[in-house]
Amino acid sequence: SSFKNCDKLTMPVFVAHGTYDILIPVQQARQLAQRMHGKKTFFYHEIVNGNHDSPCFCSEAADFVLKLL
Repeated sequence: SSFKNCDKLTMPVFVAHGTYDILIPVQQARQLAQRMHGKKTFFYHEIVNGNHDSPCFCSEAADFVLKLL
């Protein structure tokens, strides 16, 4: 799992999660964000009132990628 192995990640990581995701509880993303906090190549974006598909339309993801180029 990404949570158990997050300290091994060396690539940039972007996580976006909707607060109303009924498939994967937002708490899981929050726990991952807490473990990854402080890594310069990690970005967490929580989408208020967002559902499971909301990250597909998240403009912050594009901004994150463009900064890496």
